[in-house]
Amino acid sequence: MEEKYEEMLILAEQGDMNAQDGLGRYYESLKDYQNAIKWYRKAAEQGSIMAQIILASYCIEGKGTEKNEKEAFEWYRIAAQNGFIPALFFLGKCLVCGKGVRQDEEAAFRFFYKAAQGGYLPAIYMVGKCFLLGMGVEKNEKSAFFWYEKAANGGYAEAQQELAFCYQDGIGVEKDSGKAVEWYKKAVSQGNILAEYNLGICYLNGIGVEEDAKKAIAWFQDSAEQGEVWAQYQLSVCYFYGVGVEKDYEKTVEWSRKAAEQDFPAGQYILGICYNDGYGVEQNYEEAFRWYEKAAEQDFPNAQHSLAVLYEEGNGVERDIQKAEVWYRKAAEQDFSDAQYMLGVYYERGIAVEQDFAKAAEWYEKAAENGDAHGQNALGRCYENGLGVEQDYRKAIEWYEKAAEQDCCEAQFHLGSCYENGYGTEKDLSKAIEWYEKAAEQGDEEALEKLKTLKRE
Repeated sequence: MEEKYEEMLILAEQGDMNAQDGLGRYYESLKDYQNAIKWYRKAAEQGSIMAQIILASYCIEGKGTEKNEKEAFEWYRIAAQNGFIPALFFLGKCLVCGKGVRQDEEAAFRFFYKAAQGGYLPAIYMVGKCFLLGMGVEKNEKSAFFWYEKAANGGYAEAQQELAFCYQDGIGVEKDSGKAVEWYKKAVSQGNILAEYNLGICYLNGIGVEEDAKKAIAWFQDSAEQGEVWAQYQLSVCYFYGVGVEKDYEKTVEWSRKAAEQDFPAGQYILGICYNDGYGVEQNYEEAFRWYEKAAEQDFPNAQHSLAVLYEEGNGVERDIQKAEVWYRKAAEQDFSDAQYMLGVYYERGIAVEQDFAKAAEWYEKAAENGDAHGQNALGRCYENGLGVEQDYRKAIEWYEKAAEQDCCEAQFHLGSCYENGYGTEKDLSKAIEWYEKAAEQGDEEALEKLKTLKRE
C-alpha cells in the first residue's frame, strides 16, 4: 500500500488529476480531512467533477477547513456547468436553505426541475415536494403526486414513503389504504425508517391492514432504534398509556428523552410531563420547566400551556403571572383550548391584564367551540349573568348542557339551577334533581345541599 501511495503522490505532485483525486480519497479513508481537501481542491481545479462535488460538501460541513458555504455554492455551479446533473440538484438545495447564496425558492425549483428532466431521482422527488408545499411554485397536490409516483417507480425510497402518505391521506389522489401500505413496505425494504414508523401507525389504527398493536410496536421499535424521532416519540406514548405493551413509565422516559435530545418538541413535552408528575423519574419541576421551555420555544402549544402553569404556580421557576399570561396567549392563539379558557379567566379576573368581560367571553367562546368543558361552562355563566355578552338564558343552558354532558361538575350544578328556577327553560324539578345528583356524585357540596332542600319539599 505504501508503495502504491508513493507512486500516486509522485503523479499527483506532477499534476495528474486522477492521482490527486485518488489521494483525496486515500486521506479521506484515514479521516485526515485536511490533506484530503488539499488534494480534492487540486483535482477540482483541474476539472474533476467528483472532486468538485466532494469539495463543495467539505466546505458546507467544515470538513478539513472552515465552513464556507459561498465556496461550496461556487463549486456546485462549476460542476453543473460541466454538465453534472446532480450538481443542479445541489444548487437547488443551497437556494432553498440560503446556503452560500440568497434564499430563492423559485430559482431552487428551476434547478430541481432541470435536474429532474435529466432523470435524477432525488430531484424528481424534490419537484414533487415543491408542488406539495407550494415552494417556489404554485401548490398543486396532483402534480406533487405525479412527481412522487415517478420517483417512487424509479426506486427512490423517500418518494415511496411520501407516495404512501399521499394514498393514506388522499393527497392528490383518491384515498387507498391498501396502496399506502404497499408503498410503505417498498420504502421499508430499502431501509426507510420513517416508512417503518408510518407502517407502525397503519397497524396501530388498522389503516389498510388488520389492527394489531403488537405489530405496530415492533415497527416503532425498529424505527426508533435506528434514530427515527417520530417512532421514538410514539414508542414513549405507547409505554405511557400501555398501548401494545405493558405500561412502563421508565421506558416512556427513555424513549421520550431520545426524541427530546433530537430537539423534537413532542418528545420534550412528554419528558416534561414525566418530570412534572414523577412518571418513571423522581419529580423535578426544574427539569420539567427545562423541557417544557424547549418545546414551547418551538411553538408546541401543549408545552406552552404547561409552561404557563409552572409560571403561574411558581413550580421549577420563580412565580411570574405576566410570563404565565404570555405563554397562555401563545398557546391560545394556536387554538389550544385549555389555554383559551385560562386566558378567559385572566380577562374575567383582571389577572396580568386589564379586566375585560367582553374579551373573557370571547376567549371562553373559542375554548367552548373547541369542545373544552370548562370553557363551555364559563361561556354559559357569561350568558346567564350577562358577563361581556347580552344576557341570554337559552344560550346559557345550551352551553351548560354541553359542558355537563362532559361531566363538568360546575356545569351540572348550573344546569340543575336553571331547571329549578326556570332559567332559559320551563321549571322541571325532576331534571333539576337529576343534574344536582350528578354534581353531588362528584362531590359538589352545594349540590348536596340543594338536593336535601328539594327532597324535603
